Amino acid sequence: MGGELYRAKFDYVKEIETDRPDVLSFRQGDRFIVTQKNDDKWWTAVAAKDKLVGYVPAAYLERDIGKLIPENSNKERARHRSMEELSRIDSHRIPKVGGSPALSRSPGSPGYMTPDEDYDHEPRCEQEEYEEEEHRLIAPKKLPNPVKDSKNHQQLHRELTQNKRLGINPLHKKPELQKKWEERNRTKDSEKFREQQETNITLQQEFLMETQKRRERQEAQSKEESKEDKPEFMRVSLKSTGRPVTPEHS
Repeated sequence: MGGELYRAKFDYVKEIETDRPDVLSFRQGDRFIVTQKNDDKWWTAVAAKDKLVGYVPAAYLERDIGKLIPENSNKERARHRSMEELSRIDSHRIPKVGGSPALSRSPGSPGYMTPDEDYDHEPRCEQEEYEEEEHRLIAPKKLPNPVKDSKNHQQLHRELTQNKRLGINPLHKKPELQKKWEERNRTKDSEKFREQQETNITLQQEFLMETQKRRERQEAQSKEESKEDKPEFMRVSLKSTGRPVTPEHS
């Protein structure tokens, strides 16, 4: 198998939630044969210990050239270089595998790897339809208010709005109960006055009829008295003319 030999400088444990299953975990000192340098962040490599193939972060590897320098020499320089490397790694967090150019290459190109199907996520179109349907289901609906929908409330609202526009204070107006009471009293007084007028007219008519009858009786009585007071020759002339004479004088 062709490739370059590298050694792990630090331990690396893949994150299950963010990393793909083909990302390898390793410990410091593990050796890898790098078969393809996809970019400056992720390389395709084969683990020398168990022959596993996968992606490894390039920042965690260094070329394995053997111990050309004694182990105890220049420790401060190596320590300083390691600290700089750690700082650089911390400042640039390991990206998700989705950013790897090996996965973004077109099929048929060198280094193209078919990504595994992700069964945990639904297709985008189905997810959007589900979100739209859920939004329609939980859409708030304005509840009807029977008080505001009533004609009395609407009429009162229009009256208050008009009074406000004209500058009229409704508190200075008479209450509705008082207006109804006054209207009832006026109606009652009007009916009472009309009944009294009808009674007066009836009494007046009865009085006029009684007066007329009394006058007629007085006139009849006056005529009778005037006949009795006439002399004999006037009664004889009346009898000869054919006028009726009372039986007692015939």
